[in-house]
Amino acid sequence: MHSVSGQTKTRPRPERGTSLLIRIYGLFATCCLALFFPFRVLVRRHPRLGAGLDERLGRIPDLADRDPGQWLIWIHAASMGEIQAAGNLIAILKTTLHKAGFLLTVTSSQGWHYARRHSGRGVTVTMAPLDVPMIVNRVIRLVRPNLFVSVETELWPVLLSSMRKNDIPMLMVNGRLSARSARLYGLVRGTMTELLAGFETLCVISERDRQRFLGLGVQAKRIRVCGNSKYGGIRDDGEKIRDDLRKRLGLGQRPVFISGSTRRGEEEILIPVFQALCRHGSDWHWILAPRHLRRLEEVEKILTSHGLALTRLSSHPPGRRPAPVILVDRMGLLSDLYAAADRHFCGGSLVDKGGHNIMEVIRWGQPVYFGPHMDDFQDAAAMVLESGAGFQVRNGEELRSLFEKHIARPHLHEQARQGARTLAGRLGQAARQQADAILERLPADSGRPGKLFNRNTNKAKDP
Repeated sequence: MHSVSGQTKTRPRPERGTSLLIRIYGLFATCCLALFFPFRVLVRRHPRLGAGLDERLGRIPDLADRDPGQWLIWIHAASMGEIQAAGNLIAILKTTLHKAGFLLTVTSSQGWHYARRHSGRGVTVTMAPLDVPMIVNRVIRLVRPNLFVSVETELWPVLLSSMRKNDIPMLMVNGRLSARSARLYGLVRGTMTELLAGFETLCVISERDRQRFLGLGVQAKRIRVCGNSKYGGIRDDGEKIRDDLRKRLGLGQRPVFISGSTRRGEEEILIPVFQALCRHGSDWHWILAPRHLRRLEEVEKILTSHGLALTRLSSHPPGRRPAPVILVDRMGLLSDLYAAADRHFCGGSLVDKGGHNIMEVIRWGQPVYFGPHMDDFQDAAAMVLESGAGFQVRNGEELRSLFEKHIARPHLHEQARQGARTLAGRLGQAARQQADAILERLPADSGRPGKLFNRNTNKAKDP
């Protein structure tokens, strides 16, 4: 990784004119805000529509008294995948920028909760400001970012134009353009060229994306093909976390089967799989994590009706041997629990629910098993299968048969484990290359010591 040294790099200054289309967009957004404003009190009371409304209107109290001498990187991530990519990037940057701070803006309450659960110290998570000139300008004055990073192709016209006018360096990471988006943007190519001109560097996922950005007028020297940082690289602390978890759960050296993010209908499919494992003479345990906690009582009834004893994770005494089934009844633990297991199944895939993030298993250097329904994670499934890092089955019977085969021929599972470690190492390169691009744009004193925030960054009101 490049060190942060030397002088601030001189960046090309794009022309300051704002296209007519962007000005019209800003005026329209302002009019919509004016029409909405009288009803804001009513909207604020709505449990869903009012989520994070104050933050969307530009009120970010956690940053109001930030030390003006400290550096801050503003990272904008909309979807869950983008938030995961931002988290991987921040984790790498923190190893070099020990005292710099981060503002992570998101666009949904689900993303807000996820980001706050998984973000550490020095990261303020807030809802993104509405793309209205008066709100965006207020937030920029309050935040005073030293760098703005857009995760994927989040092209908000007012936000990007305002960053550019305020001489705030901008980078894009995980840049991607579908064929359809490229065609639509091509209809307003001049405006898109202007919006993209503010990005000093665009770290795109593939060569195909590079060609599409070139078609929108981006200079070739500003584009780097870095891959996708959404999935992150292999966890260096895997063995320690595995040992700590197994000791706390009282698992000893007994083999563990884990099923993560299961959906309705999958537990009945997986019970015969677990029972088949137990018939092979080993004293197996099963960690079962339903996707939605509201299903816990339903899942308990299913398990007990099949004669399976269970322990709820939150009530399990540390160090004591658990029941054969450990039912995970708390959010935010599954990713680490994967480290404690020996066979890993990702749910939402044996039933038609789109699948779940199988890379959470791969990051531990472990192979993953999943079903046929992976519509929401097709790219991840393709990478895993191409790398020999996992196994896709059509149904529960195939999963049971495959487990039995791998118990009888353990070298097959070990080959997949090596494939998982290789894939995880390759995925980690994308985040490191993107971090390099960010560090190249920061001056030498961006990591100088000092307290970034004077208040706890996790005290904002739930959106």
